[in-house]
Amino acid sequence: AREAAIAADVPVLPGGPAPATVEETVALARDIGFPLMLKAAAGGGGRGMRAVGDQTGLEAALDAAASEARAAFGSGELMLERLVERPRHIEVQVFGDSFGRALQFGERDCSIQRRHQKLLEEAPAPSIGSELRRSLAEAALRLARRVGYSNAGTVEFLVDGDRFYFLEMNTRIQVEHPVTEAVTGVDLVKLQIVAAAGDVRAVAGYAAAVPAARGPRRPGRQSRFRRGRDAAALRLAARKGGRVRQGSRGGGIEDGPGASGVRGRRHPHDAAAHAQDRRVSGVPGRRAGHRVPRSAGAAGRGMNARRPVLRAPANRLYAIVDTGFFGSEPAAVTGAVRTLLDCGVRWIQLRAKGVPDLAAWRLAEAVGPMFEEASGADSEEDAPLLWINDNAAIAAALLASGPRAGLRVGLHLGQDDLPPAAARRAVPPACPIGRSTHGREQAEEAESDPAVDALAIGPVFGTTTKERPDPVVGLVGVAEAREVTSKPLIGIGGIDAEGAPRVVEAGADAVAVVSALDPAGLAASCRLLLRALA
Repeated sequence: AREAAIAADVPVLPGGPAPATVEETVALARDIGFPLMLKAAAGGGGRGMRAVGDQTGLEAALDAAASEARAAFGSGELMLERLVERPRHIEVQVFGDSFGRALQFGERDCSIQRRHQKLLEEAPAPSIGSELRRSLAEAALRLARRVGYSNAGTVEFLVDGDRFYFLEMNTRIQVEHPVTEAVTGVDLVKLQIVAAAGDVRAVAGYAAAVPAARGPRRPGRQSRFRRGRDAAALRLAARKGGRVRQGSRGGGIEDGPGASGVRGRRHPHDAAAHAQDRRVSGVPGRRAGHRVPRSAGAAGRGMNARRPVLRAPANRLYAIVDTGFFGSEPAAVTGAVRTLLDCGVRWIQLRAKGVPDLAAWRLAEAVGPMFEEASGADSEEDAPLLWINDNAAIAAALLASGPRAGLRVGLHLGQDDLPPAAARRAVPPACPIGRSTHGREQAEEAESDPAVDALAIGPVFGTTTKERPDPVVGLVGVAEAREVTSKPLIGIGGIDAEGAPRVVEAGADAVAVVSALDPAGLAASCRLLLRALA
């Protein structure tokens, strides 16, 4: 695995396989430098692992580590690596297929452990910068592609400040995979079946999740696993978005949690705290060891209850048909929308600033049937979405007669428009609301606003489509917004085919474009953008 990682240009710790003799092993250890970690080459979980600080400690640990590794894995082979004394343990979920394609579904922080067994995991990993997050994902993908990996897998890293090192790759789906499922919305087990059938589906949309493992341990007493019968009862409220796994009867050997609660919500710590309030009887537990605090804003999010989860378009393109750019003639607007839909664009905004409401309504009414027609056999969440800019009345009117087959309508609001909470009362629950933001503070406000479903951040670059544009936020502004929001994030402002991939790399889920769409060659410019984002 180390050799494959090195070949894939993935950082590894200084180290190597332990030689056959004690003398050679000591010589290698001196080359690596103390302190170092002695561990089993054939498996993990802490078996056969020893931290040694000097030559004397190494010589004393070799036989015991080899014996433990042999008993656990059938092989006494050992590895030596430089010891990172206070690392974070962060793993990246990857998925490859038999055609050489590979996807990554973000990372999980599993640094909170006891005896090398994971207790708490969180996704995405908190308090790491966007550059490190991206580097971890890229390294994991390089390794998966290098070895032609096909299946769900986890690439694990030790993180030391802004540096990271390959630890191992678990070439299987792991017990903690529901954490990733909670934040991405992807069913990894189902995806394994889909991949076996010859396809891999791109998945978008991130939130946040905290799993709390409650296994057969009693707090204190060195927190060792305890034997017990089947969990006699799992009394948990049926909260949407939660998952509980119940342990089974065994011989007192338990790999990880006996029952674990995984929560994927905008305030995952609140949901994890709720899970702690539930009762598990039949075996001793460690609920008291988990005290996850509830957030101050845990209450009053009822307006989220019946709204569908909004996910960014898979092709990452958000086209804006601006009447100031395309003209306000119905033929020009409908022609542009038709071309964009034919090119496969799924999110299109109708921006009719300065156009009287009656004329703007007629434009929206004219393009609505095109979206219904283009939806075809798409699922509701994959159907094209018509965004109405700034006008809640038009968005509400389009949906006033109830949901129309294939027609999805959203409302986008600027900072000077109707407050999202007021707009939410004016439009149906199925109508998502987007919010323009121009910096970290506004992005934080939009993230905490339960009426807002998506954020736009910008202008990313200089733009000429507005008379008085806000100050440029740059790619740094996109990265900062990504750090504070789990909602779909759209980069906007001066973005062309060259800049679009950079905006996505900075953390945007999609890019909104105006002037990059050439009215004289709309199909060609649209295809250029889609290729750049592929």
